[in-house]
Amino acid sequence: MLISLSKKFVFVANLKTASTAIEKALRPLAELALVESRFGKHQTFREIETRFAWLLNLIDPKEMFVFGVIRDPVDYMVSLYNSHTDPKFKANPRLYAGDLDFEGFLREWTVRNADQIKQQYLHFLDRNGRIAANYIMSYSKLEEGLRFVSERIGVTALLSLGRENRSHGSFQVSSLSAGQRDWIEAHFAPDREVLKTYCDRLLTGRPLFAPNGQVDETDINAGSALPDQKIPTAGLPVATGLSESADQLAPQLVQALFRVLLHRDPDDVTLQERIGRIKKGLSVDSILVELLKSAEFAKKFAKFSHTYVSSHHIFVHSHRRSGTHFLLDTIRAWFDVPDRIHSILNPAVAPKYEPYSLSKDHEPFRAFKFTQDDIWRTPDHLRRARRRYNTGIHIYIVRNPLEVLRSAYIFDISGEEPNFKIDPKTSFFEYLTASSLHQGGAGLNRIDYWATHVNSWYYDESVLSVHYDDLKTALQHTLAVISEHLGLPVRESARDVISSGVATNLTKTFLAGGHSVSWDDSAVAAVRSSVERILGPKPWGNLEPYMDKWLSSPPPST
Repeated sequence: MLISLSKKFVFVANLKTASTAIEKALRPLAELALVESRFGKHQTFREIETRFAWLLNLIDPKEMFVFGVIRDPVDYMVSLYNSHTDPKFKANPRLYAGDLDFEGFLREWTVRNADQIKQQYLHFLDRNGRIAANYIMSYSKLEEGLRFVSERIGVTALLSLGRENRSHGSFQVSSLSAGQRDWIEAHFAPDREVLKTYCDRLLTGRPLFAPNGQVDETDINAGSALPDQKIPTAGLPVATGLSESADQLAPQLVQALFRVLLHRDPDDVTLQERIGRIKKGLSVDSILVELLKSAEFAKKFAKFSHTYVSSHHIFVHSHRRSGTHFLLDTIRAWFDVPDRIHSILNPAVAPKYEPYSLSKDHEPFRAFKFTQDDIWRTPDHLRRARRRYNTGIHIYIVRNPLEVLRSAYIFDISGEEPNFKIDPKTSFFEYLTASSLHQGGAGLNRIDYWATHVNSWYYDESVLSVHYDDLKTALQHTLAVISEHLGLPVRESARDVISSGVATNLTKTFLAGGHSVSWDDSAVAAVRSSVERILGPKPWGNLEPYMDKWLSSPPPST
């Protein structure tokens, strides 16, 4: 992945698409170059525009040129298989495929490495699901595509690329069975559609890509709740100008109305009855009104309204150790919401029409989970979770970074979460400046990751940002703000809830045990430098007075 300010381009590096050779040619012109997988070489544009917004903001969006390469799915999978038969991967059994034939590769390797077989087109989508790339080269027309990009950005080095990172194995496309081809084509069907429709031509305006021509639930605009849930049955427009005769139109019309309004096909008796009424001259709008008045539709509408319009699916987001459970417990105590706390994944397996849910996550940016195809069990699971997420209510809690990072340091030394456990001998400053272990944090140290996290969430106008300090010192005012955002009244008195906190007193116990965590001048300066670089120059809006206070009064050394 490359970002060039001087040439105003972003190169999005797909897997097995000559990205190494392209990076070698363009790296001297890039102010930011991530050319190793472990540092985020193959991150999507959605991740790039979130993590490096502070850098991209220096380029006029109208002048920024985003490009990359996409490969024929069959060629891509064969190349991926061959490359991982290389003995250099033996040290990493998860990646090594030298002991598998291609059938075993599809059956076993793809399951344990699902992140490497994501559809390629996902690399080029922005956070709104639109194609951000201005030019997507098909690998089969790479020479032609590089010629166009070379002229566009004014770099002749692209015209004479060498071969880099050649695949090791010798398995051929011609050796694939029909079943193996079918598996690949089914999995990469959206890529095939992108290759046909969007590749090898200049793209402008960020087109919305809906695989197979379908509009996804993410494009549904729920709007506001309907008053009293009453269904209007008067003043409906009368259908006119129908070209088909009543005999030809009636079956399709009746079936369409039933499918859309009642989510089912009519039985034969009902179908014939409705067709008979249309043949007798009953107007189309009268048939529609009849269906809208039915008790069956009233039930469907109530469920639809709860799910898409007036539901309260509350998502609490935060950086780890920011008071996440303090906010969750406050909401549970003061509002009539479920006691159970979900993760983003769990609402999808809750009852389909449950009107309320409460979830929490530490996503580095909005909808990050939906970029991870391997965590969703089925397409329906993904659709239901995405629907709740996009029609839900989002709250972000932010806390003094000096307190957050100190708490995270102590938490990670304790090993409460094995994924983040560190060597107890690690100094505090070493911890702060070491690479982040969070998903979505590749290429960032822990301070940068905190600043990027806040920058991604705090300024999203659809998200309510709550300060940990205010929740502790100005509870009633903060509850009123939360109440307005949720559309739920504050209870007259708090109900008792069992704390959901994790290792709540860990910091106090750690410090009481004689350990020391010191915010010296160099550590505070590192935080200030990161914040100023990633958030950009002041003003920082509502965050500014808090940040000034936090950085001017670090916690005392303990």
